[in-house]
Amino acid sequence: MNCNFIIGFWSEVTPDAWIQTIGTIIGSFLGAYLAGKYAINVMKEQFRRQQKDKNEEFIKQITNFSSSVRVIIFEFGEILELLDKENKEYADIQKFQSHTFKIDEYLEKLLTIDEKAFSVDTYITCKQMLSKIKSAKTIAAGLVGLSSTELDPQLKKLLETDVQFLSSELKRLEKLKDIMWDYLDGGK
Repeated sequence: MNCNFIIGFWSEVTPDAWIQTIGTIIGSFLGAYLAGKYAINVMKEQFRRQQKDKNEEFIKQITNFSSSVRVIIFEFGEILELLDKENKEYADIQKFQSHTFKIDEYLEKLLTIDEKAFSVDTYITCKQMLSKIKSAKTIAAGLVGLSSTELDPQLKKLLETDVQFLSSELKRLEKLKDIMWDYLDGGK
């Protein structure tokens, strides 16, 4: 009896009901598929934009950092030239102070850069560079009033080494910045 009831039920279903049921099932699956695909694409685009914004912020911060370090390296170069002078005049000491003030000004700018924009490796490199700048500034301050014959050659060499370190690390940071620019240009 149960079997007859089921067979009777299926024989009573009209073809338009079959078509409507199959269409509803296909439509439901197709709608869910398209909605899911659209949601995934929206999330991918949102992630891509966030990554691009993060990369652009990195480039901005590294550019600011590099520009300040470039000026500081130049100022240390000027100080090294002053240290080579045999007899320093009052004007030379004033120039030294001017270069030192400029270093302080740009060092302040370096301290305001947002380290959250950097990767851990880049952040460590920047901190090492800041440490070398402070070290070089301290060394230079101790050498300012001395004539070239009174200078301790090891201290001057240490100052030169710090400036060379800053130059080499600056080149590394600028190369990294160029790679990021190339990446962003390729991603557009």
